[in-house]
Amino acid sequence: MRDEIFKEPGAGRQRFEFNAQVAAVFDDMASRSVPFYHEVLAMSAELARDFYQQGTQIYDLGCSTGSLLKALLTEFGNTPFRYTGIDSSPAMIEKAHEKFSGQLSEQHRFVCADITEFAYEPASVVVANYTLQFLKPLARQPLLRKIFSVLSNHGCLIVSEKCLEDSADISRLYTEHYHALKLRNGYSMLEIAAKRDALENVLIPFRVSENTEMLEAAGFSPVSVFFKYYNFVSFLALKA
Repeated sequence: MRDEIFKEPGAGRQRFEFNAQVAAVFDDMASRSVPFYHEVLAMSAELARDFYQQGTQIYDLGCSTGSLLKALLTEFGNTPFRYTGIDSSPAMIEKAHEKFSGQLSEQHRFVCADITEFAYEPASVVVANYTLQFLKPLARQPLLRKIFSVLSNHGCLIVSEKCLEDSADISRLYTEHYHALKLRNGYSMLEIAAKRDALENVLIPFRVSENTEMLEAAGFSPVSVFFKYYNFVSFLALKA
């Protein structure tokens, strides 16, 4: 279904939520709003394959409609893996179950839960694509420490975020080019402005340097950027 949520008059005055209306159009919204969305999912799956250890979990934090699982199934082929997708939105989890209706094995599941309170099992791969940015800033560091504590040695955390730059001028320039991409993908300037207003104080981006420092403070080393498109950045953080 095509995303036309912010064509509605006054849509930008309502606080953005991952409700049933958003879940219904989320795949289209992500494809047209997040630069190289499917490529980042494919890269995440490739890296997951590199670091996955049999008997451990792959956690997908903020799994939304489960698109990462599709990429993982393609990448792993006949190699078994354990996967848990977690999202706090019941509508997103419902959509994920619809997408994989009759296809989920006993090793793959979707759970509606708060990722900051979830009781994690040992994992070798944790993915948080475009998720931390929706948490309250003070909740991010404790979550990263919690992830580090359950991650196996030589495991990895993959994080993708919408970021700011240390230079405000460069941040503005990158935002302009990002909006140009959204225009090319069929959104109007009114839709772009309305969604920006709806996301105010909902999506709170950190600077690239702040995200790197936060990952390192949680214990991860090394931390590397494996993808960057203007203000969208993906990090690979390892546990030695």
